[in-house]
Amino acid sequence: MGVQKGLNKCCFEQIHNEARKKVEKDYYEFTKPKNEKNKRGHIPAKMRINLLNKSARFVEKENKYIPSCSFCGKTAKESTLHIDHIIPVSKGGATTEDNLQVLCSECNLQKNNKYDLIINN
Repeated sequence: MGVQKGLNKCCFEQIHNEARKKVEKDYYEFTKPKNEKNKRGHIPAKMRINLLNKSARFVEKENKYIPSCSFCGKTAKESTLHIDHIIPVSKGGATTEDNLQVLCSECNLQKNNKYDLIINN
């Protein structure tokens, strides 16, 4: 039997994505240290403060520096800011300053556990 055209590309992509996710999850579970729990990495207060200070932009209206989103530039007064893992903990990312960025809640929700929004400060 021949392969039906049109429908198969969509089905193939869906099956491929599901299989890729399963392989990534299995690989992560297999390679993670036995004592490591699969949870979000705790970000120490000192590290959070450093990241917020590095993200601060001068706001002329306020005449001071205010922490802001690394992607869209919204300040802490305009949106809730999150400290985000660039490479998610669930994908093997570490809780280190070079793997963390400050994002507003909107940008963080758009990222949704993908590598798409890598910001270099």
